[in-house]
Amino acid sequence: MSDDYAERIRQAMKESEAIIARDPGRAADPTLPIAKVAAEYDLEAEPQRFEAGDRMALMGAMRICANHDLPMPLWVSRAFISAYDQVLNCKAKSWDTVFGNPYPKGEHLSARRKKRTKAPAVWVAINRAHKQGRAIDESLFTEVGKKLGLGKTLAAEYYYAQKSRMGPLAE
Repeated sequence: MSDDYAERIRQAMKESEAIIARDPGRAADPTLPIAKVAAEYDLEAEPQRFEAGDRMALMGAMRICANHDLPMPLWVSRAFISAYDQVLNCKAKSWDTVFGNPYPKGEHLSARRKKRTKAPAVWVAINRAHKQGRAIDESLFTEVGKKLGLGKTLAAEYYYAQKSRMGPLAE
């Protein structure tokens, strides 16, 4: 992580803590400075996904911008207008054609939902235990997995997937 980015995170965290101290009800507010820094980091990955053919990256970028009160990057507005106009001008048969199918064929929604809901909990539990001196190893994955109704392999997979998604904010 660059020194500039680390400083941005520290500053955003300081500002967010001050806001929450004044108004504790905003603790989960996606427009807090730290949430915006995290969202900007997430947004950086979307153009590459989109250019690689993942049409859902456009929808992901739009959601990030809308959720965190961020301006739409130029590539997002242009891609949205292009896709929308294809449907508007009867050149595309469905929204899936222009925005992509949200799930690959054969994907099980229950498995995806399980990962989406449990990966953050695994990541938090592993990090909490690690800060208390525990090694991140098979026994910790087994213990955390058991508490969350997962096996050690799935707990490890979820942990590393969430750690990767968090990027520099995971450090």
